[in-house]
Amino acid sequence: MIFFKKKERIRVIFDAIVNSIVGVFIFLIILAILLTIVIFAYLVFEKKYESRIYPGVFLKNIDLSGMDYDESSLALKKEIEDINQNGILFYYYDFNSLTSDTLRKTTLYPLVSSFTGDIAYQVIDFNINEAVDQAFGIGRNKKLLDNIKDKVDAYLHTVQVDVHVDVNEEEIEKILKTYFKQFEIPAQDAQLLTKKNNNNEIVFAVTKEQNGYVINYQDAIVKLKDNLENLDTSPIELVSLVDEPLVYQEDGLKVAERANGILSFAPFTLFFEGYPKLKVPTRDWPIERDELALWLVIKKGDGDGTVIGFNGTVKEYFENNISAHIGRVPKDAKLEVKNGKVVEFQTGVDGLELDVEKTIANLEERIIDRTHNLIVKETNDARRIKVEYQEVSAKHTNDINDMGIKEVIGVGGSSFAGSPSNRRHNIKTGIDSLNGLIIEPNEEFSLIKALGSIDAEGGYKPELVIKGGKTLPEFGGGLCQVGTTLFRAVLAAGLPVTERRNHSYRVGYYEPAGTDATIYDPWPDFKFVNDTNKYLLLQTFMEGDELRFEFWGTQDGRVSSTSDPVIYNIVQPGPKKVIETTDLPLGVEKCTERAHAGADAYFDYSILDKNGELRERRFSSHYVPWQEVCLIGVEESLATTTDENILKEKPTL
Repeated sequence: MIFFKKKERIRVIFDAIVNSIVGVFIFLIILAILLTIVIFAYLVFEKKYESRIYPGVFLKNIDLSGMDYDESSLALKKEIEDINQNGILFYYYDFNSLTSDTLRKTTLYPLVSSFTGDIAYQVIDFNINEAVDQAFGIGRNKKLLDNIKDKVDAYLHTVQVDVHVDVNEEEIEKILKTYFKQFEIPAQDAQLLTKKNNNNEIVFAVTKEQNGYVINYQDAIVKLKDNLENLDTSPIELVSLVDEPLVYQEDGLKVAERANGILSFAPFTLFFEGYPKLKVPTRDWPIERDELALWLVIKKGDGDGTVIGFNGTVKEYFENNISAHIGRVPKDAKLEVKNGKVVEFQTGVDGLELDVEKTIANLEERIIDRTHNLIVKETNDARRIKVEYQEVSAKHTNDINDMGIKEVIGVGGSSFAGSPSNRRHNIKTGIDSLNGLIIEPNEEFSLIKALGSIDAEGGYKPELVIKGGKTLPEFGGGLCQVGTTLFRAVLAAGLPVTERRNHSYRVGYYEPAGTDATIYDPWPDFKFVNDTNKYLLLQTFMEGDELRFEFWGTQDGRVSSTSDPVIYNIVQPGPKKVIETTDLPLGVEKCTERAHAGADAYFDYSILDKNGELRERRFSSHYVPWQEVCLIGVEESLATTTDENILKEKPTL
């Protein structure tokens, strides 16, 4: 009996073990099935989103879930095109006007355009590719478990990506000031005032300082950047700040007596000792008491004190009277080649320029930093103050035989048919300044730098641009023709491009789309590197309506090629945009821009060197659609009336 009980107990234990094993086995099977289902579902999910953005990824109110690269780019571009077309409204309540509720407003457009369409540049630029890359990177750019966590978080809670915005703060502030600066009253520092005493001698008095108010442009620009990164186009209010003077009358009175003492130093003489190497003769400039009095000003010292210093009049005097005598512009070495032969060679000649800062330092040390008692004891020789100068070295003074300039290595061309006279003039001025330039081995060439001063002094003519409802003259029209032609010559020569930007919208002069390069002083620039290990010569030609640039140097076995441009995503422009302006007579309409369809374009560029190394690059371009733009003349009162859609109630001070 005992044996059977023991046997039964063993059987029960065995059955329990078997059942446990079966249970575990069934559990493992179920677990394996579940894991297989999960893995299969994950693989299906990954396959579905292999080239698409994971669910739950947003850019502001744009759901990017499931979009591929092109779809997400197009969605973002559509939002940005609306901003390009409609602009951002800035407004300011002019509490100092006779009508206390007068609202002053203007619209800032990301693209500044011109009457001829030749000057067009972005002051607000959205980095679309960076935003799309960021969206695609969610769930992909980390370790496996972290990627899974990011995907789950995005699906359950959504994830917001940002769009990086490049804002030309300096240019935007200029545009806003064009319209709103008239409503500012800057603070007035206490100033030295000249008058005659009873002996008919010039002495100084000190005027009373005055508080003012200025518009806080910087805060408005910060708000603009924050808004645009969220694609927020809400109107932005400009507000005033109290502008306090830096120099007060009570402090100025303390130093006015010293200013009177400084006048006793006059007359003195500025002298230039001559520069025989460039045949610049010696010269004296006597400075009388009346002249010196115009140069002196009260200004804030390095600490809390008030000091005597020089104002801008002294620099004007130097520029108008001394620079013209001393200044010699350096002449870089240039040469011209025709039919394979050098027909003209200009050796480099060093230049000379007035060192304004050092000369002013001499004046301050001699006239201002010494006490009145020492000044009146100065000898006549001590009253002679040296005008300082500095040499400016010319570039490319090497002997021509060592330069390796012997054959054409690249040619680029473009057509400017239909250009108005001012544009043709600027193109000719630009290419004349470039013709014959020599580019050193490993030199990074900057087109903006090579062109020099793009203004009236540089020989250029202006054209009108539209800024804040005003038409203003601006220089640079036609120079993008130069930039585009140079870009094409660089590609033909197989040189690496280090900076290039396409135009904001398509311009007929630069077709086919995608092969253009825009420039605007100081940015954007066009730059490339001479990596041929030999000197390069740039020659420019204007023949009828055609530009042709040639690079001369030494062939090093490299072969360059470019694919035909691919143009896609054609976007039709919106309806005509009308901008109110007080620059035209009432009711007069003047259309300044033709409509341009937007598009994207790219082409591939490759350089195969003699060692078989291949360098490849894709140049991509995005052109915004741009509707017809017309100005309409309105009265000042109509252009500045209160807009109830901006604010429900007027702010209070």
